Amino acid sequence: MSRNVHLPLFIVLNFLMTALSLMLGHFFIDDDGSWFKPFGRDGAIIFVSFFYVLGQLIIRGSINGIMRHRVKD
Repeated sequence: MSRNVHLPLFIVLNFLMTALSLMLGHFFIDDDGSWFKPFGRDGAIIFVSFFYVLGQLIIRGSINGIMRHRVKD
């Protein structure tokens, strides 16, 4: 499904998802220093969000490449 979404919209939606995650994390997760070492709560949320989006981009690129290759055949 995400391969059909244009890249700028994809980035904006994932940015909004990260902002929402930060807001919900602020309200519902205590900033326990020992649990979120070395980044802190907000850093951990951004760290996980970065790799989540990176994974989506890798899969999206792979699927787009496969689909283009199939169309040429």
